[in-house]
Amino acid sequence: MALNPPLGETGEPFRIEGEHFVMQRKGIDFEVKVEGLGKFKGSGFVIFIYQQYLQLVLTTSRMVLINFKNMQKSDFKSFDIPHALTFKEKFNQPIFGANYWSGTTKPLFNQLPNDAEFKIWFMEGGCGKFNKVYRYTLAEIRKHQGRAGPNPLIQEFSSSSFQQQFAYFDPNDPSTIYISQPPVQQQTMIQPPTMQQQPMVLPPASNQVYQEEQKSSGYPQMNNYYAQSFGQQWVAAGTQMESNFAQLQKEREQQQLQQQQQQQQQNLNNQQLQNNYQQQQQPNYGYSYTGHGNN
Repeated sequence: MALNPPLGETGEPFRIEGEHFVMQRKGIDFEVKVEGLGKFKGSGFVIFIYQQYLQLVLTTSRMVLINFKNMQKSDFKSFDIPHALTFKEKFNQPIFGANYWSGTTKPLFNQLPNDAEFKIWFMEGGCGKFNKVYRYTLAEIRKHQGRAGPNPLIQEFSSSSFQQQFAYFDPNDPSTIYISQPPVQQQTMIQPPTMQQQPMVLPPASNQVYQEEQKSSGYPQMNNYYAQSFGQQWVAAGTQMESNFAQLQKEREQQQLQQQQQQQQQNLNNQQLQNNYQQQQQPNYGYSYTGHGNN
């Protein structure tokens, strides 16, 4: 994940070449908790963004939470949640209160000190469209991990058949899909008022000097990797991203194994209870079997 990725003048994420805006959902509240930094709360909308090429999916296929309602009041503007680095995701339906998604995401480029726990509440309307796209997105990205070539998700979600079916997923869900793509924006971005720019030299692989925005009071660095020529940066970060993803896969497998073991133990316990119950229900016809066989 990344805190405060650049936004355009309209409040939408800064779009670069190769990125494809897929879906926008308004009417959400959200909370992001990072150990060591505290909680960040916002209200606004979320946008799904896909990367055109599978080899760059780890870093640029993401959903962006945008604190649009508090854009002018808060230093917390936006938050990136890469799909490939998301785990422990869960859709929650409490008896009281709005439905919400919860989950955890790994830091992007180690820009934050720890994993981030997030929650997304649906405050207006249903969430059937959002749920369908989100679940399918996570499943497909995990399935295609490590592959190269065009991203099949873009072609699928851009098809006329999907666009026609989308409206019928959940008529009460105000989520909308992008029929056309926003232009690749210039580097005019909404920035927190206390941010200042300082030069930063990237690793030798790029041999270029960029500007990185940073808050003087120790606020986490803004991520403007998306706003620059990103190709070499993504390649340089590939090893780290692959390692993070491999760790996530291992954690998921361990979690699935633990759940299977728990289910097996539960089945054994249920079978034992059933056997005990059946034995108790068998009639003894007045005979006592205590000491049977002793004369």
